[in-house]
Amino acid sequence: MIEQDGEMVPNPAYDEGKIAELEAKISEIEADIEAKQGELEEKQAALEEQQAIVEEMTSNIEEATAQRDEIEAQKQQLEEELNAYLEENDQENYEKLVEAQQKYNDCQEDYETTYNNEYQTINNNCREYSSEIQKVNQAIEAKKAQEVAKENTVKVPNNAMALYKSMGLEELGLNYDVFELAMEGYGNLENKGNGLLGIFDTTQGANEDRYYLIDMENMEVIGQCEVKTGSGDMSNILTANREGSHATLSGFEMVGEEYYSPEMGKEAMRLIGLEEGINDNALSKGTVVHYTTGNSTWGCMGFDPVMSNGSVDVSATNEKMRQLFPQNTIIFTNPTDPNYRNLSSLVA
Repeated sequence: MIEQDGEMVPNPAYDEGKIAELEAKISEIEADIEAKQGELEEKQAALEEQQAIVEEMTSNIEEATAQRDEIEAQKQQLEEELNAYLEENDQENYEKLVEAQQKYNDCQEDYETTYNNEYQTINNNCREYSSEIQKVNQAIEAKKAQEVAKENTVKVPNNAMALYKSMGLEELGLNYDVFELAMEGYGNLENKGNGLLGIFDTTQGANEDRYYLIDMENMEVIGQCEVKTGSGDMSNILTANREGSHATLSGFEMVGEEYYSPEMGKEAMRLIGLEEGINDNALSKGTVVHYTTGNSTWGCMGFDPVMSNGSVDVSATNEKMRQLFPQNTIIFTNPTDPNYRNLSSLVA
């Protein structure tokens, strides 16, 4: 309030809102100061606690240092007393002791030097010997590989007659010359597939069981059936290998994947030719293995189906195909062309 014209009137400079705002800020500052004071007191207490720990550790260090100095002093005193005793009572032995100690130190240095040099020499020799051993092992492995290759290319053909007789193939009807040729070529194959060899003996009649499946590891016949040839002329290898010839291909092939042929309406096994110029067009020609009720095919290998009540038992027939023509089986079809030996790289 101020006096104006003899009366007490409100002070125009007095602003209650501003005063309230200032008072709120003052309260906020006071609260912040109080909080900071609390934090400062906590930090002061922690500092005092750490100070007490430091003082305790310093005391321990000083005590340990004093003990160490005392032990060092005792050690030095004992050494001085020992040296004095030796000098006073046995100077000669003392000198011998010092000399022996020096020799020992020298010997130790020589030993370490010699040991390090010898170790390095031995280590180098070991590395050289290891390298030589590795070379010898590599030579042995190479020799073994050569022997295996030699066994595959020479031993099997040389034993063809013994194998032929032991497996009873003559009684089963397989022509020996066809078997011998198949053994020779199979021995020279790099990839022998799944270890099974199918031999298609074209010297026999179409109604005979002229296909033989042989387990080459155990040397035994594990399957036999009739097989029909293509309707084309297979007596000329080069023309038979061309597309559209409808001729069965000669030589070594591998059974590929099983697939459903929509053109034939049946399951079949693909054939992959393994001999360049002789049957390498097998895939592009579409020659496969499938069942047939006819007397010939369009160049495929056709086997007789399993019949049930006058109809083809498709399920049993497909199982027969998988058993007699498993994927990755090597199949040798005996060529009727006498030039096969001249054209093939697998037979001499």
